[in-house]
Amino acid sequence: MKEFVKFIKKYAVFISLLFITILGLILRLKIGIYNLANDEVATVVTATQSFPNGILDALVTKNLHAPLFYFILHFWIKFFGEKTEILRLLPILLGTACIPMAYICGKNLLSKPAGILTAALVSVNFFMIYYSHFCKFYALLQLLGFLSVYFLVKYDKNKLNRYLYLLAITNALIIYTYVLGFLFVFIQIVIYLLYRIKVKQDKDIKFTLRYFITLAVLTLPIAPFMIKVIQNTQSSVFPTFVWYKFSPDHIQSVLLTWFSPAVPIAFYDGARTDATQTYYSVNYIYLIIFNIVPLCIAITGIIKTLFKKDLCTYILYGAFLFILAELIAAIFGKFAFCSRYTTLCFPCIMLAIGCGLSGIKIRNLSVLLVLIYAYANLLFLTAPVLPIYNTNVSEIFTMAKIMNKQNLTNGECIIIPVRGYYFQKYYDTSKINFISYDINYSYKINDNKIIKRIFDEDDIIKDNDLTPYERFENYLNDYKPSRAATEFIKSACINKLDYGNRVFLITYNSYESKNLNWYLEAYKDNIYKLLATKLNYDLEKILKTNLTEIQTIKSENFKIIEYRKNKY
Repeated sequence: MKEFVKFIKKYAVFISLLFITILGLILRLKIGIYNLANDEVATVVTATQSFPNGILDALVTKNLHAPLFYFILHFWIKFFGEKTEILRLLPILLGTACIPMAYICGKNLLSKPAGILTAALVSVNFFMIYYSHFCKFYALLQLLGFLSVYFLVKYDKNKLNRYLYLLAITNALIIYTYVLGFLFVFIQIVIYLLYRIKVKQDKDIKFTLRYFITLAVLTLPIAPFMIKVIQNTQSSVFPTFVWYKFSPDHIQSVLLTWFSPAVPIAFYDGARTDATQTYYSVNYIYLIIFNIVPLCIAITGIIKTLFKKDLCTYILYGAFLFILAELIAAIFGKFAFCSRYTTLCFPCIMLAIGCGLSGIKIRNLSVLLVLIYAYANLLFLTAPVLPIYNTNVSEIFTMAKIMNKQNLTNGECIIIPVRGYYFQKYYDTSKINFISYDINYSYKINDNKIIKRIFDEDDIIKDNDLTPYERFENYLNDYKPSRAATEFIKSACINKLDYGNRVFLITYNSYESKNLNWYLEAYKDNIYKLLATKLNYDLEKILKTNLTEIQTIKSENFKIIEYRKNKY
């Protein structure tokens, strides 16, 4: 028995970390392996393009993201396949790897207890759990965020060049993973220089030359691609983030999402930009358990770290500056402020909380606070929550299933205004006439080929001083289909049909054409919704004028209208 106790004491840290890591893995697996959401479908569709040019072309014209995760997923799919549970396993493994990395970072920043507390927080944090489950690049960003901190801390302690070069390599990978990665990397080194000069009184900054040269050499190949992606997010038609309008309550939504398994319904508008959950806050017990308690514990750790004025404090400053930059961009309509876009700097925040809590002098209080935090986050498994937009299963699978039953023949046509790029992944369009506008992409990147199929010359007022609605007001308020849309559908579809051939128009209920009048009054700030609805309206009118409407197949999120070319 004594030997056993001795063994436990000797390996207590390792056993604790192993238990915490296994718990984190179970929680990341526990969240479920349901079908993919639309953002995940977009990721898979892009990753399955040809390597590397097909992936890069899809990213620069559609997804507008950096390529590293898509490259990794491409080969993951080649080796292991495309089953949903296999696709999710990649981010789950990356997210789980963050738990021991959190320990290593906390240990090197402060102490073993700080490392264990940070690892425990990361293990049960719902925000990190969800994005370790989401098939996109967020889990990779989590891991790279921890690695970046680790190599920065190791260099600060040892001044060995190998850690400086490893830091540069890690930060280059961050730039290859996230469009705003360069901003995080820049802020990190500036804040670290400030720490060296102000706290350590070390004015020797020659090391930055080696660092920047290494970083520049590593990122030079991706620079033209990233510049093009950033340019495309600010299209001349309208910016990528026109779908988003900043509201101050989005700040609170992000803050609660970081530390809570669900946020109150009051923050539904902010929460819907994230793959998270919300609940009806009629019961104040939920508000206290889900939101106030974990938030207070997190703020306690952050405040403790801010008072230390050590390297961890300055790393936290860097995270705050990165978030502030994103917030300013969102206020000016150049970005969207939501929690998932802060994933890269979130490891810095979690380290600050873990290190701060470990500094509490009252014995075992820090452990108790982490246990309470864990309890609040683990309640997401049984919480009465309402899934919101980004948690819903993609409707593309149902669309493809329905269309496969229609047994289309050569010459017959499918027209899909939105997400046709996704649809082609799960339905073979090679033997039919397939028309996809992909307006969710074409407006963002100013794809003139698509735009000329929708708008007449005078439909867009080319004046950047006008609001998006004012620029498209002529088009939106004209209840006749545009000449461009009419001529294109006739030449590309109707005139190619033989008698008896069918045309299927697939439209989303959120862009229901019969609601156009109401949308024009209620959604003047949401130009994307208005344009998508008007295009649906035009297409239905063109097809109904020239073909015979046979039936409408209705689903929860979309409808499929069948038309036929009959003899007159």
